[in-house]
Amino acid sequence: MSMMKHKILIISLILLISFSSVLSNSYVLSAYGNSSYQNANAPKIPEDYIIKNVPYVSQETMFYCSYAVATMVFKYYGVNTSLYEVLYNSGIGHSLIYINNGFIGSYLLSQTNSDRNFLATVYGLSHQSWYPNADGMTKEDKWEVYWNGVKENISDDIPVITSVDPYTIPYLREKLNPSNNQTHYAHGFVIVGFNETNETVCYNDPAAGIWNDDVNGTYVYTSKEIFRNAVENTTGPKYFIESFTDQPSSPPLPKDKIFEMAHERNIKKMRGDLEFYSDFKLPLFPKLGVNAAEAFKRDLRIGSIHRISNVILYGLTATDQLINIYLPISIEKYNVSQYLLENENLTLICKHDYALLKKESNCWKNMTIFVLELSQIGKDNSFIKKLIKSIPITEKIRKELNKIISIEKTIIKSVV
Repeated sequence: MSMMKHKILIISLILLISFSSVLSNSYVLSAYGNSSYQNANAPKIPEDYIIKNVPYVSQETMFYCSYAVATMVFKYYGVNTSLYEVLYNSGIGHSLIYINNGFIGSYLLSQTNSDRNFLATVYGLSHQSWYPNADGMTKEDKWEVYWNGVKENISDDIPVITSVDPYTIPYLREKLNPSNNQTHYAHGFVIVGFNETNETVCYNDPAAGIWNDDVNGTYVYTSKEIFRNAVENTTGPKYFIESFTDQPSSPPLPKDKIFEMAHERNIKKMRGDLEFYSDFKLPLFPKLGVNAAEAFKRDLRIGSIHRISNVILYGLTATDQLINIYLPISIEKYNVSQYLLENENLTLICKHDYALLKKESNCWKNMTIFVLELSQIGKDNSFIKKLIKSIPITEKIRKELNKIISIEKTIIKSVV
């Protein structure tokens, strides 16, 4: 791993975990359905069961856990895929939204029900997701229904994707070393087994790969008590069960067909088509795709109130938050460009879009640098000097946004 890649990974790990946790309740919950899980005709659940041969996939960064756990499940069913392919087919690198003077990275915008259903369709699988209705259910009721649902799936050799609080898991708590003992976050696991006799749960954790420690992420056992606390303390959807099941009558589509369908879908996301963002609770008149970048550029114009408010926002009060936004977008664009480069033999579009997305990745990386410069100005100068000295930096940001808009419009319009 290069020094630059290592540095980006560490910065992402430290900063992005707080960003993803803030958004998980308001956005991810709205992306999934809610129905009764109980199956009156289900056979008796055994006391212990382990699903064999669920492969390990590292998430590589803190914000890819949802895609890594899905990739593990796809590979378990024999699908020839990779993390980066799942990223591309989900819409990573092509989805943006602009809300309240700030971007939300596409890793949240590309894990909705419609994204998961698309993945299931092209890979010859079916997709289900569930969490308990909060009305009239006690905490104990929710856990019992959830746990029975987990065991029922596992007993049928169906791995279960769920959301946990990583700080409740000893290994992750030690690695992440949170400063606030009361803070909780969201993270994805794949449950692969259980044992009621010794009250343990077995899972694959994609985060261990961040530290090149696959062993501590593959078929890991923990006590059911620790696991339950993790499920109940997550800031993501609590008691969440997501599964994919094999459909023998619908084998995975050919690679070139999958790419064609994913590319068409991604272009529509980049274009800002509302239907591909409709799983979210969107604000009135949302700015989506390339329109998000254009809205951002308009808000950085120089002049009186806008000038003052944007300098305060981008340079003084929200620096960490903005780094949390720009850096992941840069990484997303780069990762998708690498997937396209590796598959340039599929179609000329791969080579064409690879070059453009790599350039756009550099633009977002520059945005991160400029925000850090604004932060330094904010620390070292009076308010008037901040306004004056920040002018050339915000102009640099506007120029980067011009490049980003041009690149995305070229991707959208080009026919190769």
